[in-house]
Amino acid sequence: MEAHTNRPALLPTTGYLKGPLFDGLLIIFSPLLGLLLAKAIANTWITDEVLHGTDSLATIVLGTLLSGHLVITFLRSHANTTIFKAWPLRFTLVPLLLLVGMLTSTWFLVVVGIITTFWDEWHSGAQTFGLCRLYEVRAGNDPTTGRRLDLWMNMVIWFGPLLGGVTLMDHAYGLGEDFAGIAPTLLYAIPVYAGLWQQVITGLMLGIGLLSVVVYVALTWRMIQRGHRVSLQKVALLVTTGLVSLYAWGFNSFGEAFFIMNVFHYAQYFGIVWLTERKTLMGRLHLPQTPIGTAAALAAFLVGALIIGFALDRIPVTGSTSMAFFLLLSLVHFWYDGFIWSVRKKMV
Repeated sequence: MEAHTNRPALLPTTGYLKGPLFDGLLIIFSPLLGLLLAKAIANTWITDEVLHGTDSLATIVLGTLLSGHLVITFLRSHANTTIFKAWPLRFTLVPLLLLVGMLTSTWFLVVVGIITTFWDEWHSGAQTFGLCRLYEVRAGNDPTTGRRLDLWMNMVIWFGPLLGGVTLMDHAYGLGEDFAGIAPTLLYAIPVYAGLWQQVITGLMLGIGLLSVVVYVALTWRMIQRGHRVSLQKVALLVTTGLVSLYAWGFNSFGEAFFIMNVFHYAQYFGIVWLTERKTLMGRLHLPQTPIGTAAALAAFLVGALIIGFALDRIPVTGSTSMAFFLLLSLVHFWYDGFIWSVRKKMV
């Protein structure tokens, strides 16, 4: 059996995607760094909304990164001609139909909003899952071995603490507030039912989480006995992500937990897109494949994403039109990112 069929051709054979420093800061230990950053700025002028108007500096930065990481998705879809030619209708007609649907139907807008809310968590878990699989391949393992096990573990890591933690009600109230003027009767009922079932949900999540860890360790040990090579990078990524997720959603306020979990997700995504699309970007900008050209492309990548991200973050979401636009941007980000990963197994 050929274990390296889908090994990413552009990545080094060291077990890392780029190298110890790049992977350590932007991927493997980024959850821990996000937690430390959140704790460092807590209760300082950076998080003080009074000094900055309606938003704190931390909120503005996080919003800029959020919108910026949505925007750079288009480097992977529309800017990459190979990918764009493979799926032209997905990148043109489908977004247009989604936007028209949300602008013409209130209920369609609400349904898309609910889907986007939960797809956001799935997408985050799937990103960590994808990184886990890349590290497995870098360790020299069959890329199909343990896929379902890793996927299940990542969903537990992301959904478990969120649904079983103290911020469940904040999520429920937030969903109701987002659509208060569109479908108040339906969505104001969500916090009520969430509150009634919170203890049951917490118990189920704790039980499922503990059982999942036991099963994961047992099955991984069985694979090791059959010759499976342990990827220390993957182990470190799972451990740091799991512990930080548990601490963030289980023991912090909603705002702090949201900051912790999202700041490292954005850092990882910027790192992924830079690794996979830097040559595409350099080609588009007609930059030479030299250190100076690479530095110029990196500067354009970061500055461009942050400027556009800041501009989008400053647009107020005050009605169904602006809501539809931002939901579309989030939805295509989740969807594009999912199938582009599948398409690019032999290209990345």
